Amino acid sequence: LENFGSGPNPFQIAKHIPFDYVKVHPDFVNNLSTNAENQDAIREMSEKAQDLGKELIVDGIVDPGSLTILWGLGVQLAQGDF
Repeated sequence: LENFGSGPNPFQIAKHIPFDYVKVHPDFVNNLSTNAENQDAIREMSEKAQDLGKELIVDGIVDPGSLTILWGLGVQLAQGDF
């Protein structure tokens, strides 16, 4: 599933669709190092994805600081230009 997390309850919809990977909506990566709300949202998505046995992918990583933050949030897969 791509652009995940932009709706009001994305995991409710995800229960009805078979998938293995969830790619986070790019808006959650903007200002990741300073935006605590985005960090919390990614952490929650990561935890819920793991509970469902799914992999979370965060795209748009352009610097080492963002990658370090993602690892701390429990994200195991990242994509980007870094």
